Amino acid sequence: MSNVVYFVTDTKLLDSIVDQDVISLILELLQRDQDSGSITSLSLSTLQSLLSKSEKALMVFLRLGGQEVVEYLQMSEFHEVYKQASEIIERHCGGKEMDSLEKMEFINSKSSHFHI
Repeated sequence: MSNVVYFVTDTKLLDSIVDQDVISLILELLQRDQDSGSITSLSLSTLQSLLSKSEKALMVFLRLGGQEVVEYLQMSEFHEVYKQASEIIERHCGGKEMDSLEKMEFINSKSSHFHI
């Protein structure tokens, strides 16, 4: 799926992919494999590409609570996952990268598992 999303530029085709419930599948994968490193990174890359190319993808992402899922990934021990999650939040959700104090407050305010 990630290769398709990277190379497709036709908005109608991307919206069709979004209609196939791909955003919820990506979010489920991110929740299930939160800190697996490479799988999480690939999923975030695919999500970033979709959000950058399709307004519909962004609306679905926000409606499904994707921002909260991705915010949680800013706590990852893997720098690349942290960096990708922060970029998605900054670019598509109007947020900013968390500083250390914000990370601790966020960790303390959330349980260790998210469910959609």
